[in-house]
Amino acid sequence: MNPKAKWTAVAVGRILKNPIYAGHLVQGKESTPNYKIKQRFMKPEDKWVRVENTHEPIVQQEVFDTVNRVLAQDTRIAPDGEVVYPFSGLLFCADCKSGMVRKIVPAGGKKYAYYYCSKNKAGDGCTTHCISEKVLEKAVLQALQNHIASILDIERILRYIDTLPMQQDEIRKIDTQLLMKQEEIEKYKNLKVSIYEDLKSGVIDSDEYREFKEIYGKKCEEAEKAAERLKQDITLVLAGKGANSVWIEAFKKNRNITELSRKVVVSLIEWVNIYSGSRVEIRFRYQYEYERALFFAENAKDLIATASPAPIKGVV
Repeated sequence: MNPKAKWTAVAVGRILKNPIYAGHLVQGKESTPNYKIKQRFMKPEDKWVRVENTHEPIVQQEVFDTVNRVLAQDTRIAPDGEVVYPFSGLLFCADCKSGMVRKIVPAGGKKYAYYYCSKNKAGDGCTTHCISEKVLEKAVLQALQNHIASILDIERILRYIDTLPMQQDEIRKIDTQLLMKQEEIEKYKNLKVSIYEDLKSGVIDSDEYREFKEIYGKKCEEAEKAAERLKQDITLVLAGKGANSVWIEAFKKNRNITELSRKVVVSLIEWVNIYSGSRVEIRFRYQYEYERALFFAENAKDLIATASPAPIKGVV
């Protein structure tokens, strides 16, 4: 090891942007136009060959994803500034989708921070969408606390589902029902094909064909919906295994949060939209996982009721 080597910002940045440090192998970054031309060029990233989880990562995937998301955002600071504020690159005008800019306004011998639509500030036609930094921080903190509380409730239900002794029996029963529904779907699809052949051969006329086609089409659609519900039931039974998910832990470790920091905001929030009248819309990270888990938790009540007469805390 070179004793003069140092951890420079460039070296750290290179590590945090290279997927190999997150445990993934990436190949095929460069190529040549053809075998006659030796000059190499960089291929677009979507053309690279990426194989995930090929080796032990140095950088956790969650950290890698967060860092690269932040690096892609506009986090410029004022020429004389040194601080990247908690909402830098994450705050947008709800109407024109432009970034919001921070401005200090002196009043009564004090200085107050506000956020304005950058397009309005530049005179490009959008409305002000002004919001006080204090009002914004209070609204986001309250929303985040409520979101974390909801996730903790979901986690309790998921953990309880995982303890139910009837899981495997329940899955086998649902699997049997699902197989029957899949056979039913196949039957109606075959019937739709057969009536078309009957139409072509003159066994039935066009009116009868349309009538049978509609009947079998509805039967097939009903069976497909029933099969989808059964698939959801299986996922529901297994949902407790997701109680230790990375996304739950990301929110859970901030359950006692009392103030916002840059680290917390970029880790847990995708973006914040500001509407007229200082109305705030927040998109939290892992929203899909949250909505899926919420669906499981809300639909778990019947499963829990049939499995145990004694309700658990947090399930009503």
